[in-house]
Amino acid sequence: MSSNKQTMKTGQQDSGAYDVKIHAVHVDGPVIADASVTYNGCFAIRGMKLVKGDDGPYVAMPGYQSARGFVEVCTPNTPDVYEQLERAVLDAYRQKLAQMREQSLGAARQEQETPVREQRPTSVAARINTLRDGPTLADVTVDVGGAFTVSGVRVVGSENGLFVSMPSYRTANGYSDACFPCTSEFHEQVKNGVLDAYQQTLSQICDQTAASAPEQEQRSAPGMSMAQTM
Repeated sequence: MSSNKQTMKTGQQDSGAYDVKIHAVHVDGPVIADASVTYNGCFAIRGMKLVKGDDGPYVAMPGYQSARGFVEVCTPNTPDVYEQLERAVLDAYRQKLAQMREQSLGAARQEQETPVREQRPTSVAARINTLRDGPTLADVTVDVGGAFTVSGVRVVGSENGLFVSMPSYRTANGYSDACFPCTSEFHEQVKNGVLDAYQQTLSQICDQTAASAPEQEQRSAPGMSMAQTM
């Protein structure tokens, strides 16, 4: 099936709220912490790394290795978004270190989970990059809140109908989603946005095919008349 590209309209960046959890702190190596972030209380980003750099620690977004090198699956849309995200992760990392120091001094206390913020209105825009034959029907890029671009999203066909598959990465226990809606409401919003874009793309292709059919008939008409005359 031929590929088709649809322009993704991204709105103004939503007011962002970042809830960070530090899963592990590493003493040796370039990676100093594993982190995850919940954006606006409705969209989760997993597999993030806090990495040593020449100018200080920086946040590496989740992705995978390919023949072209490392490919990010969730990318901040602007430098401001990245700075906000990095600041939130660094603050959480410092808080985690402080908690670990207190525990090592005998002031251990049960770690309290950071409360997830109330879900904020967050926009979704989807662009269909490629249409396919097979279980995977389309490759999609999704804009979340005007803040993050998520690649590697797929429309997949099944016996129960179409569903939207989020990008994932390999772990020791199999595969884990790199980023995904973490509330049922936002899950429906993302799914509907992607499937609406998919159906719209199919309709556009059908309309283009129908519009080109009369022209093809007109071009073939003289040849048919000549053959009939002969």
